[in-house]
Amino acid sequence: MTDLEKISCQECQSSCVVKHGTITICSNCGWVCEESLLQTDNPEGSFSPSSFQPFHRQERATRVLFNGCKEIVRKLALDGDLLTPLDSLVTRVAQLSWPCYQHWFPASCAACVYIVARMHSKPVNMTDCSIAANCIVSETGRVYQQLIAQLELQVPPGDPFALLWRVCSILLTLLFPDSEQRHSSSLGSVYHLSCKLLWYAEQRWLLTGRKPIHVVIAASTLAATCCGLLSQERRRQLWRDMSKHLSSTEQSIRQRYNEFTDTLLKDAKALLPWADQLDQKNIHQNVSLLLTILGYCSNKEETSDGHSQTMEMFLPPCVQNKSK
Repeated sequence: MTDLEKISCQECQSSCVVKHGTITICSNCGWVCEESLLQTDNPEGSFSPSSFQPFHRQERATRVLFNGCKEIVRKLALDGDLLTPLDSLVTRVAQLSWPCYQHWFPASCAACVYIVARMHSKPVNMTDCSIAANCIVSETGRVYQQLIAQLELQVPPGDPFALLWRVCSILLTLLFPDSEQRHSSSLGSVYHLSCKLLWYAEQRWLLTGRKPIHVVIAASTLAATCCGLLSQERRRQLWRDMSKHLSSTEQSIRQRYNEFTDTLLKDAKALLPWADQLDQKNIHQNVSLLLTILGYCSNKEETSDGHSQTMEMFLPPCVQNKSK
């Protein structure tokens, strides 16, 4: 048994003190101390119970949780402007003390990052945060629900449009791994049509009760098929590859894709004279025409302040220029 394992917790006197990276955590009460805060008077560098100089519990927990969250933000390559709201959230989370328990520490960091990302419409999902924190998604989800309830947070629903650009980019990278020119030239048209399909899905209640990532993958896949970039034979392999890159399931993607085509077929039978000749295999040839007739993407809508808006408002400037 090493000297570190003999250390007792100064808060609860428990011997369940475990080293997690550069952090020492009591799995009984959540007492936390970093190595940089330990005094090593022993010339051999070993630790003793008297060498621990902990500071206030909440300050310890805030510092350790924030460092863990900052590491996740770095791994996911998120914007640095998330650190300020993340610091505010972590300060509130640290008051609960239990997120710093050894079992919940990685999941707590992942949940905090996911909450802030949702509030600021960043293109990450819970699975991405869990992988970056090296924890199980179910644990992150459990902590997420507890934090929402105990802190009474108002988290907006998942925005599929925030994920769309990233998904379209991954899709075209998988389709054209050796052609950067074709990737960049096709990205605008696929993204533009995917936006229209997501707008259609929102009007037809195809987003309700479904994970946004699966709907977004299905919409981008259908858009690529409509643009003539994806064949039916290649589609299943593409779903399998995208499910690995985006931590989703091929079965769920296929279900969302079938919901798109089934709903489009129902609308086509009511609007297109040649609808009897359409089925799931050729409906993609009429998607753009059908969406235009339905008016979900071409007609202007009046907002509450009297200004009009179109689907162009949801597109990045580079895509707006390509779509004109």
